[in-house]
Amino acid sequence: MAKRARPAEQRTAKRLADDHPEFDGRTFEAPPPPDPGHDWVDDLGRKYDAMGDGTKSQYFRLDQFTKSIDSHLLKGNDFTVIDMTGYRADQIAAVRQYVDALPTAKQEMIKMVGF
Repeated sequence: MAKRARPAEQRTAKRLADDHPEFDGRTFEAPPPPDPGHDWVDDLGRKYDAMGDGTKSQYFRLDQFTKSIDSHLLKGNDFTVIDMTGYRADQIAAVRQYVDALPTAKQEMIKMVGF
């Protein structure tokens, strides 16, 4: 779990560790204010920025979501975590299709949760 992170980010950090064996056992901690442009750092010093909140899936718009993916990837963090937990199957499929079409270097920066 990500210490000091907002509850949604804590849940995403836990799901990341549960879904991806390479993150199992990592500890995550949210940075103190002011906002440094990432949501948490792991015990290896890698920076993560998470997006997606299934509680807001009823407001999902693919064009806005994909623009958000692109902007997250430009922040210079080690990983962008896209958490689709709580989204509908068609929303998840549309985001997967978008991510799958990205260049390999960008795909390697993305960790998908809830897909």
